[in-house]
Amino acid sequence: GKWCDGRQIEVIRITDQIDILFLLLLVSVLLIAFIGIYISRMKNKQQIHYVFLLNVAFMFIWSICRLLQLIVEKSEPLVIVLEHISYIGVIFIPISLLFTGIIYAKTKIDFSVKYLPLFIVPIASLVMVFTNEYHNLFIVEYSFISTGFIYGKYYIIHEIYSYILILVGLYYLLYFSIKNSGFFSKQSIL
Repeated sequence: GKWCDGRQIEVIRITDQIDILFLLLLVSVLLIAFIGIYISRMKNKQQIHYVFLLNVAFMFIWSICRLLQLIVEKSEPLVIVLEHISYIGVIFIPISLLFTGIIYAKTKIDFSVKYLPLFIVPIASLVMVFTNEYHNLFIVEYSFISTGFIYGKYYIIHEIYSYILILVGLYYLLYFSIKNSGFFSKQSIL
């Protein structure tokens, strides 16, 4: 550690942070895989189970790519490819969370043309990610640590839209959980 004002200050190296990050990501990937396998092996699945599996699949894509990025961190081209693949999960998680909330509220929905406009921004975001090297509208400067990112002009559109979808999805989950089970039920508290 370093000394400052007569006190020893513990210096956390970036490699220590990466080791902790690696461990947390590994645990997350294993937990997500376990949940995915458990839900997929259930019999008599309903629509809510399938949309939850979609959430798990997107989380798995995101998490496994981040884990692999830590493993191959010295190979910048591979890290960027993994970043692009991880954005498939990142970009579609908000819309799958929205559908999780809607399906939870209504028990079952029929997917129809009326839901297609919800996919415009996520698909545009995915195109922006995969073509970013030509315009830098999504990311101007890449960094593995999120505080080092410099985001492009389109990124703010993606972020606002994603958070709106997440909030609406969580609203549906919370509101209908309280309505169906009561405020103090285990389901609502969770």
